[in-house]
Amino acid sequence: MLLAVGSLAVAASCADDALAPTRIAGQVYVLERSGELTPPILLSGTVGDTTQLVLESLEFGPPPRVTRSATYRYRFGSETPRIETYRSDMEYRVSGSQVEIGSFTPCPPNALMSCAPNLVGTITADALILAPKSVQGAAPSVYRRAFLVD
Repeated sequence: MLLAVGSLAVAASCADDALAPTRIAGQVYVLERSGELTPPILLSGTVGDTTQLVLESLEFGPPPRVTRSATYRYRFGSETPRIETYRSDMEYRVSGSQVEIGSFTPCPPNALMSCAPNLVGTITADALILAPKSVQGAAPSVYRRAFLVD
């Protein structure tokens, strides 16, 4: 199975509240750019340590389930680079063309490091435009809808 990314035209818009979750359910979106950066994105580049985000995707299941997958390439010193993928199960809510992805249960007290802000943004015909909810001035990330080719 091959994963392809591109603009896939959709005749119906996500403006109808009742149908928007159905339209996003079953879809996979792949990170196209974060701010002005496109993958692979250098996250850490010091002497002897290089970490890159190679691929990130959001796979929407039946409401409210979404899985965020991020693949990183690590190189430490003269070691052979290694690739690792991390998956996070999250939830999503859709209201019209607006989407929020993350956790909808309050963080426990003093859990600052384990509670990331939810992502909020807009659903278009072929993309999600998302930014962290509580981070003022954060550059939006664009996730392009992918489709599977057998």
